[in-house]
Amino acid sequence: MVKDFKETEDRLRFLITKIDSEILRFSGLKRDLEERQDSFNKALKSEGMQPVPVIFQPSSGAKDLLDEVTDHILELSKLKNLVAQKLNLVIREEELLEKLRKKHGESVSLKHLPSGEFEIIVDDDGTKQVFSQLQASRKNIASLRTVVQETADD
Repeated sequence: MVKDFKETEDRLRFLITKIDSEILRFSGLKRDLEERQDSFNKALKSEGMQPVPVIFQPSSGAKDLLDEVTDHILELSKLKNLVAQKLNLVIREEELLEKLRKKHGESVSLKHLPSGEFEIIVDDDGTKQVFSQLQASRKNIASLRTVVQETADD
């Protein structure tokens, strides 16, 4: 279980690193586009004209590339926040498991459910003893039912 936490934590940290590098790359590209935009407007000002919108349009009918890059950086930031939240959850679950194991022993584990929630699983000697007693009691009840049915049939 601890290995699973560590693998998940490492994978999430790697994703954050990849997302960070993409944010950095596209932030540089955005800065380049903004500088080009400023360059066009400076050229207009030097000619005594007012600045006008500069649209970077890679193909006919496409949206402004600067807007697209800005939106992409925002989407990357949202994704980074989501991954960071998942990482924080994994770290908190790992800390919880560690505390539970210190208090209740190594027989405690966490089972993750498809809904994103988890359950605490305990498989210790006390649990096995209670299960053994339950099984024995169920056998006794079954035999008592048989005796009661035989008595009722008489």
